[in-house]
Amino acid sequence: MGRAVFGFILVVLVGLFGGATGPIERFAFHAGLTPLSINAARLLISTAIILAFAASFRKEALFPGRKELPWHILNGTFGIGVTYVATNVAFVRIPVGLAMMLFYLAPFWVMLAARLFWKEPVTPIQAACLVLALAGTWVAVGGVSGSRPDLAGVLCAVAGGMGYACYILGGRYGIGKKDPFKTYLQAFIWGSVAVCGAALASGEAVTLLETTRSGWVSLAILAVVCTVGVYGLLIGALRFIPPGVASIVSMSEIAFAAGWAWLLFREIPAPEVVRGGTMIFAAVLLLGLGNRKAGPRRDGPALHETR
Repeated sequence: MGRAVFGFILVVLVGLFGGATGPIERFAFHAGLTPLSINAARLLISTAIILAFAASFRKEALFPGRKELPWHILNGTFGIGVTYVATNVAFVRIPVGLAMMLFYLAPFWVMLAARLFWKEPVTPIQAACLVLALAGTWVAVGGVSGSRPDLAGVLCAVAGGMGYACYILGGRYGIGKKDPFKTYLQAFIWGSVAVCGAALASGEAVTLLETTRSGWVSLAILAVVCTVGVYGLLIGALRFIPPGVASIVSMSEIAFAAGWAWLLFREIPAPEVVRGGTMIFAAVLLLGLGNRKAGPRRDGPALHETR
């Protein structure tokens, strides 16, 4: 088996396991947990695993500098905390496939923020992709058919993508440029603090004591397979294939998410979701191909570094 083929298989597994996140979160929700308690436990378990790795191999990543600390806290709170909780709410309120498609608007929020705050130019291809993605979003949420999904779920899916965009921007222009792994670790630490604090303050943390065995099995799968496992597979894949190729192939997560939802819940996307999702998928694919032709970036995390 060639190196490129092996790397391709690893990224497909990233899509397979990452696409299972929404359905597994639904199982946890049905076991009596809430989006806050689900992600409090998910982040605690994931952070413990990453901390154990860092303590053995990257001790310097455990201690952020004084000047870096506020940025790590912001990155963890918004880039991890908001992303995880908002997408979890979306997964339990709207179809999994639709939630994943709306989340995948993240590259466009990155593009717009880069233009607004860092004056990066927007090429005609990027502008066309943005228009196509927004049109696809309008179609997917029922703008043409009039059959609109739950508004709160839609907004949470978009907010999750925006939170993830914040993480990408931090990696590309901020603290992640020097040491991506340190940024990843600190984001999980402070994301855990923020989400666990919110779960405790709201009283929702108590559901972790009341949930069933199946609830804890779901939490373990989310942390070990859908979070740490996905990151490990992606890092392994990047040893064999370029980041641009990995980002494009990892878009299979959208298809796998819809496939898992059909297999586990017999959830069939509505026609408008399929049409709009196809437009969004095409827009993100074209954006990725355009960026790849423009030359690979050597700064910032890969597309799915927190997923």
